[in-house]
Amino acid sequence: MARPPLRSPDRQATRNQTPKTRGSAVPNRHDTGQPLRADIRKWLDQHAGTVPAAYKGRDIHLLRQGAVTYFRAYEILGDRKYLEAGLARADVIKKNQWPKGHWQWGDFGEDFVRIQDGYNDWPFWIML
Repeated sequence: MARPPLRSPDRQATRNQTPKTRGSAVPNRHDTGQPLRADIRKWLDQHAGTVPAAYKGRDIHLLRQGAVTYFRAYEILGDRKYLEAGLARADVIKKNQWPKGHWQWGDFGEDFVRIQDGYNDWPFWIML
């Protein structure tokens, strides 16, 4: 037995429309997907070339999350420039790997935490 829809089709079609567009042939921005996809690509393209030079301080987050974001964008959108943007960030991360195989965490020294601990470095697990 099929489940009934949570919302009626009429309500679903008009839920994000303004009074000016309700009942008209003007497509809703969120229904088409194309403008949203263009906005996402625009944001990705604007930030692709901005790669922090060092793996420390605030840039740790930008590098880790940025690498994962661009790898996922490449996986979904298939554009090689996003793979290259992710690899550029991963190269900075790799360059800053300590001899024991782990990375800096906060202001703590080399003996404090390892990636193998897996607690605070979940983006690394995604990249690996």
